[in-house]
Amino acid sequence: MLVTDVTAMGVVSLAERLAGEGKFAIVTSSALSVLGLSGVGANSDDDLGVLEVSLDVLLGDTAGLERILEDPIIERAQLVLLVVPFGRSRGRPSRYDISEMAARNVASVLAPGKLFGCALLPRSISGRRRGPLLGEIAAGRHVSTVIDLPARELYGQVPPAFRVCVVVFEDSQPPRSVFISVPLRADAEIVLGEYETLVSRGGRTAHGFALDQQIDFMLGILPEQLDPERERRIEEASAIGELRRLGDLYEIGSRSNPAVKPRHQPDAGDVPLLTARMIRNSRVMADDVDRWIESSAGPALQAGDVVIRAIERPGSLIQAAEVYEDDLPMIASHSVLVLKTGSQLPPTERRLLVHFIGSRRFAEQFVSDQQSHMRILARDLADVRVPVPDSDLLNAFEAVESAAADFEQWRDEAAALLESSLDSDDLQKARHELVGSSNLLRQRADAARLLDDLDHRVATRYPLPIAYRWRVAVAERESSEAMSSVLGAYEVLLAYLAIMALTAASTAGVEIGYVKNIRHQFTRGITLGNWKGIMEEVARAKAYRRRSISHPFREVYGFLRDPKVCRASDRLYSLRNDIAHLRTFGPVKSSDALDKAWSDLRTLFLAAEFTTEYPLIRVLETRWDTFEQHNTITYRHLQGAHPIVPREVRSVQSSTVEADSLYLIDSSDQLHLLRPYMIGVDCRECGQWSTLHPDRRLSDERIEYKSFEHGHPNVMGRLEGRALADVGILNLDTP
Repeated sequence: MLVTDVTAMGVVSLAERLAGEGKFAIVTSSALSVLGLSGVGANSDDDLGVLEVSLDVLLGDTAGLERILEDPIIERAQLVLLVVPFGRSRGRPSRYDISEMAARNVASVLAPGKLFGCALLPRSISGRRRGPLLGEIAAGRHVSTVIDLPARELYGQVPPAFRVCVVVFEDSQPPRSVFISVPLRADAEIVLGEYETLVSRGGRTAHGFALDQQIDFMLGILPEQLDPERERRIEEASAIGELRRLGDLYEIGSRSNPAVKPRHQPDAGDVPLLTARMIRNSRVMADDVDRWIESSAGPALQAGDVVIRAIERPGSLIQAAEVYEDDLPMIASHSVLVLKTGSQLPPTERRLLVHFIGSRRFAEQFVSDQQSHMRILARDLADVRVPVPDSDLLNAFEAVESAAADFEQWRDEAAALLESSLDSDDLQKARHELVGSSNLLRQRADAARLLDDLDHRVATRYPLPIAYRWRVAVAERESSEAMSSVLGAYEVLLAYLAIMALTAASTAGVEIGYVKNIRHQFTRGITLGNWKGIMEEVARAKAYRRRSISHPFREVYGFLRDPKVCRASDRLYSLRNDIAHLRTFGPVKSSDALDKAWSDLRTLFLAAEFTTEYPLIRVLETRWDTFEQHNTITYRHLQGAHPIVPREVRSVQSSTVEADSLYLIDSSDQLHLLRPYMIGVDCRECGQWSTLHPDRRLSDERIEYKSFEHGHPNVMGRLEGRALADVGILNLDTP
C-alpha cells in the first residue's frame, strides 16, 4: 500500500480558504503526531478540528464511521475536509483507490447542511471511467469548488509532477462553481487567493474561472476539462471545417496480440513491429525497426492508415504519421493507435489530418489520467473532435505542400550544382557551367521575391478591373492626378467587391436590403456611397455571418469586418467627399494626405487578395455535348492589368453558360454569371474592350453603364434594363 504523509500546514491553509469565515474539520487517517496538530480541536472555540480515523473504519465500517462523525469536532464544523493517503489497501481487493472509497463512505453518512471536501486523484474526477463513482461521492450534492494543485502542497515527499484535486460539494446548487489550477512552481497562496475573487465576482482569473451552470459528473470536473477557454479553442477549429468525432469518421484499428512476444531478430514469416518511437516528425521511421513479430499476431497495417503514439509526456504534442506502401508490411504494437482512414479518404485530407493531430489544439482535447505519463486510449481518441476540411482549405493545403516540394527540389538542385562544380576535374568547364546554370536559379529567386511586392501581385494576379486601376495609380504617383487615381482605384475596388457580394447573394437566394436604395436613386446614378453601403450591410448583418460559410466568395462578406480595413475605407471615403466639396490642401498637406491615402489603399488591396482565388473570365465560345452532358467553353482569364490574355479551354457541367459574358469561378469550380451587374464590351468612347458596371437610368430604353478601367459611359438598350429589373436594381414601371 502506498501511504503518503499529510502536510499539516498545507491542509490548514487550504481548509481556511474553503471554509471562509466558518469552522472546519479535517478528517484523516494519518497520526496526529505526523500532522503536528495534536490537541487541536479540544477547545470548542477553535475554528480547526482534526479527527483521526483508522483506514478500516474509513474503508468499510459504516456503523463505526457514523458514530465517529457524531464527534463534536464534526458537528460544529461547517466544512468537513477528508485528506487520506492514496494507493491500494492490502486485503481489500478493489479497483478503487483508498481516497475514492473513503470519500464515498464519508459522504454517505455525513449530515446534511455541511460542505464536504475530499482530496482525490485527477483520474478520480476525469469522468472517463470514474463517472459513476464520482456521482456516488457527490451523493446528491453539487460541485462548489475544484482545486487542482501539486500534491506536495498537501502531502510529504512526492514526485513534483504528482497532482491532487480537492473537490468541495454542497447540498444546494451554488450560484457558481469555482475551478482553480495551481501550476507546479507557482506561489500556491497567491493562486488560492484568487479563490475569493472568483467566489464573489465570477468570471476568470489568471489561474481559474467560475461557471454558473450545473455540472455533469459523467463528463468530468477537472478544471482543464471544463475551462471555457479550452472549449473555445477547440471550437475555433470549425474555421477549418465542420467538427466531427474522430470515432464517427474513422475506425480505430486493433493492434498486435499481447500474448505473442516480439523478437529482436526476425524468423521466417515475421514482419516488422511498429513501435511508438518509430513515429516522429510526421513520418514512420521504417529503417529504425528493431523488433519483429509473427505475421499472424495481429492485423497488418495498410497504406493510408494513420498511426498515433499512444503514450506521450503530459503537455507534449501528439506524434502521428501516415503509412505508405513503402513502409509495409508492418504490424502496430500496443504503444500505437491506428486510424483506418481507408482508401476513400483523399491523400491531401489524410496529410492534413496528420498535421492537425500534431497540433496544440488536438493535444488540448486530452486530459491525463495518470501523473507520470499520458496514455491515449482508443475510446478517448474516438471522442476527440477534428475538422472536416472544405475544398478551399484542401486546395490551399495542397498548394502549400506543392510549393514546399518545389522549394526543396530547387534547393537540392542548387546544392548539387555547387557540389558538382567544386568537385569537377575540369574546373574551367565547371566554372562556365556554374555561371550558365545559375541563371535559371537566379530567375526563380527573383520571381519569388517579386511575389512579396504588392505592386507586382496586384498588376499580375488581381482581377482586371482593380488591377488596371492600381496600375494607373502607380503610374501617376508623382503626377498632379495622383490623388484622383488613388481614389479611383478605391472606388473601383469597392464596386468590384460589392458586385461579388451581389452575385453571391443572388446565387444563394439572399436579398441585400441596400439594393432598394439603389433602385430609388438609379436615375441619378450609382455612387461610391452605394457600393460602400452594400459592403457595410453584408459585413454587419447577422444573416451573412450565419450563411457565409456556405456562400460562394464568402470572404467578401468579412471584408469590412476587419476594423483596420474599415477605418482605411472610411478615411478614403471622407477624403473623396472633402475633395468633391472643394476642401483642398496646400502643397505640404497635400503630400502628407497623398501618403496617407496610399497607405490606406494598400491596406484595402492587401485585404482584397482573396479575389485572386476567384478567376474572372470572359467566355468566348461554348459547345454543348448532349450525349456526354458537358459544355466545352473557350475563355480568357482576365487576370492582371491587361485584357489581352491567351485563350483557354475547359469543360463544365452547365449547359446555360452564355457566350460573350463575364463569369466568376468559385472554389468548387462553379461558374457564376456576373451579368447584369458587370458586362464586357468594346468601349464606344475609346474602342478598347472594357469591363463595365451599371451607372444610371436614362430612360426605359436606355441604361448607361460605366467602364471600370477608364470611366467612359456606354449606353445600353432595353435588354440590359430588363435584366437589371430582374435583380431588383431597376423598376421599369416608374420613370
